[in-house]
Amino acid sequence: MTTNSVPAPPAGETLVARGRRAALARLSPRTHPDLFIAAGIFAAALLARAWGVQWSLPYVGHVDEPKIVDSGVQIVKTGDLNPHLFIWPSLVIYIQALIYKLNLLWGTWRGYYVGPQSLPDQNHIFALAPGLYLWGRTFSALVGAAAVTGCFALGRAMFGRAAGILAAFLLLTSPLHVEYSHYLVTDVTVGACGLLALALAWRLATHPGRRVALLAGAAVGLCTAAKYNGLYIALPVGIAWLLAWRRLHRGDPRPATSGRWLLVALGMVVAAAAVFLITNPYVILDWTHWSRGFVFQVNAYLPANTVGQIATAFGKQVDALWTTDTALLAAGLAGSLVLLVEAIRQRRSNANLVRAAWLLLPFPLAYTLAMSRFTEIFERNLIITLPFVCLAFGYGAARVAEVVAPRLPSRARVAWAVPAVAAILGLLVVAEPARRVFNFDEYMGKTESRNAAWAWLQGELRAGHRAAVELHTLQTCAPPPWNCPAPDVLAPNTPLTEHPPIWYANHGYDYVLLVGQEIAYVGNPDKEGRRPPAQLAPYLALPEVRRFAGDAENGKGPTVRVLRVLDSLQTILGVTPSGAHFGPVAELWGYNLAPLPTAGVAYDPSAAPPPAKAYRPGAAAGVTLYWRALPGAATTPGNWTVALHLNDRTGKTVAQVDVQPISSGHIRPVSDWYANEFLVGAYNIPLPPTLAPGAYNLTLALYNAPTGPGLPVEQTGQAPAPVLDLGTIQVTP
Repeated sequence: MTTNSVPAPPAGETLVARGRRAALARLSPRTHPDLFIAAGIFAAALLARAWGVQWSLPYVGHVDEPKIVDSGVQIVKTGDLNPHLFIWPSLVIYIQALIYKLNLLWGTWRGYYVGPQSLPDQNHIFALAPGLYLWGRTFSALVGAAAVTGCFALGRAMFGRAAGILAAFLLLTSPLHVEYSHYLVTDVTVGACGLLALALAWRLATHPGRRVALLAGAAVGLCTAAKYNGLYIALPVGIAWLLAWRRLHRGDPRPATSGRWLLVALGMVVAAAAVFLITNPYVILDWTHWSRGFVFQVNAYLPANTVGQIATAFGKQVDALWTTDTALLAAGLAGSLVLLVEAIRQRRSNANLVRAAWLLLPFPLAYTLAMSRFTEIFERNLIITLPFVCLAFGYGAARVAEVVAPRLPSRARVAWAVPAVAAILGLLVVAEPARRVFNFDEYMGKTESRNAAWAWLQGELRAGHRAAVELHTLQTCAPPPWNCPAPDVLAPNTPLTEHPPIWYANHGYDYVLLVGQEIAYVGNPDKEGRRPPAQLAPYLALPEVRRFAGDAENGKGPTVRVLRVLDSLQTILGVTPSGAHFGPVAELWGYNLAPLPTAGVAYDPSAAPPPAKAYRPGAAAGVTLYWRALPGAATTPGNWTVALHLNDRTGKTVAQVDVQPISSGHIRPVSDWYANEFLVGAYNIPLPPTLAPGAYNLTLALYNAPTGPGLPVEQTGQAPAPVLDLGTIQVTP
């Protein structure tokens, strides 16, 4: 009985049970070990590509990712399939739009979104919906892992299992392929499409037929739909067509056969064009904008004008690949040489080896030459050539093992000698790139310095500290209805060193967080740059509280330093200290009174003198309160409301403001406070136009609105009182 035969069915076995048993027999490890090898390769490749896929989120580091994300989001939000972005074809954008739709459905179900309009229109620099990037990058990782597995499958089909495994492991450990499998860009996808086209080209060359020819043509269109330079994959497909025509012509040299095969070639071109246009319909529907985008991209690559420029560009590409993927390029060149020699030597006895050489060897060189027509070099464009190089290595290493194994000493010439030699060769080649891939993945998996600093700072905020930061403003948001930054945080998206340290001390900040030292990295790239030495010098003298290591210190991202700005909350310029406690809810840390022309004027007591010189009827009394939340604030039941009352000598209230506590211009209910939160808010009191000149007393209370009792006001050495006396203001005519 053969190993793949199915035992006779037991008596009474149902049809479903018989089918299940037959399927299990076909998938048994003895009969199909390649399925388990492929599964293992896919798992290892996915691990290498998905580890650290979050990268620096919510910070976005790759310049191309936001363009694809924004285009995909607009498709989801508007339903308009026009991507309005044509520097790349639309296939990857449409795939990403589908992924974002799934992310939207999942996020709506989980409560992260309330509908399509929850998705942000702009995703540059800082991602408001980092899940879009995470899901999109995961797709790239899956495609990259699938390409590695496909490399094994094609290598096995072309040269045998050992060659397939070796080829797959070389691609699995390719630093270039692993890196770009972490990014939401087009390059790994076009590489996978190129591998699909190569597989169909191999099928066409070895088993000619109209169906496989049309599929190969369609694969060319798919490759071009992923990235314009994918069109060059037509070269191996065209070679496969010629090899198939030659094979058919030898069997039937009649002109009719050649004529039919020319029609097949025409069908391949039509299939390629159809797939491209189906996935890029706005090439026709929006020709004007598509052509502009395409021409813009071509010009952005800076076309070469001389042979010298082409030669220089070619050298730069090879040098870039050598720097990034030394082992792959060296092993691929050696394998290609072995394949070329063996194909020539066996040209009369091994037709499939000759076909393999024709499909694998010309493309990497021809493609690199074609891309050398542009002087702007990006090594990622060479990803489409990597499977070709890996497959050549797989064959070369397997062939060397076949030659070396029989020449080993007799004791070593055992049944597994050839696989053992092949494995040793493979390990020698992939050991160094595997180490580099591990280091890269470990780096990508680290918490980025700015994210680590923000996580630390949140604890400091809960402890009652305040900070000025060079983090992106959107990172420092508090929950709705707050805008950004959160209370207790100043995040201007400009270098903090534009003000001296004392400025932050005068405004009540404990810390400054500098992102970068000599070079400032802030949320707004237009404001980034070298800090003037005179501005930086006083900060270098401040005590350093924490340091979050950056790339230069074996960390990740820019270095973030937390500096203590004097003892800032011991005094704030222009603020009268208080220390009065309002029950278990709040401490009035201090307050400021100032005459204002109107109640709508924004006034910072630490920045400048009052804009008005006296309190006048029809103007306003500016009141800035500095509250410190006590530990039991949020759990004290009540609709706690600030009451500022201006009373005349008889105790009659002539002007007032009753409002829930304010911080940074927003209502901040006591129920939302966290322990030690520091709240700064303006409570400007409009003065009636008919207010008579004279002295008026200002009082402050915190009561349970609308009619509930006020919290007792407690001050050191004084009995509890229902209100706090803030002093007298003099109204002049």
